[in-house]
Amino acid sequence: MMKELFQSLKVTVDWKRFNEVNKLRNDLEHYYTAKSPDAVREIVSKSFLLIRDFTTNELEENPVSLFGEDCWKSLLNVADVYAKEESECKESLERIDWTYPTVATILVNLRCNSCHSSLIFAPYEDDTYPTINLTCRSCDNDFCFDDVVSDCVKESLYGDYVRSVMDGGESPYDTCPECQESTYIHDEECCIKCEYTQEHTHCDNCEEKLSLDEQILDGRCSYCQHKWEKMIAE
Repeated sequence: MMKELFQSLKVTVDWKRFNEVNKLRNDLEHYYTAKSPDAVREIVSKSFLLIRDFTTNELEENPVSLFGEDCWKSLLNVADVYAKEESECKESLERIDWTYPTVATILVNLRCNSCHSSLIFAPYEDDTYPTINLTCRSCDNDFCFDDVVSDCVKESLYGDYVRSVMDGGESPYDTCPECQESTYIHDEECCIKCEYTQEHTHCDNCEEKLSLDEQILDGRCSYCQHKWEKMIAE
């Protein structure tokens, strides 16, 4: 409703950031109000840019004049604290060997599986992929990367999947036959959660490249399997 209203009024909003703030607010309201001041800080900080842009671009007002110097300084201070936390989290993740280029790319969508915060810290830089221990700086939840890797893949690559399918192409990711998660990355030729790789890459008869679905055919492609079954039946 709000989105349609703003569009009708020609008000420009960063809806991706707005949706993220709204998700954090909902999680905070239902689960973390009493024990997570950092979650509040994250919401305020991420709201800060929305407030600033709306005030400046749409209302054509000076934020300091509109909110008052004390209020605006408080917002700035919270944003500064959050920026420091965010920087420390980012540096900790950069020290980890993520093994696959795709994984390093999808980390932009790494979120806590409890409160959805993006303040994720990697406490042990000598962890070996895929068992990477993580801690949420907002709600103090401890979890492992393999708990959230499927969510990261979908959040990062779903748009590419839709565009590719609409153009008649193939999805950049698929369901892994081993762990049954949507984490088999075709560019990596493996599952980035359990590190499954195809046992059979090409058909033993015609050397056609085999798909994930054809792994159950013991080295044959679907066509050669059909021919073999037909020959057996005769």
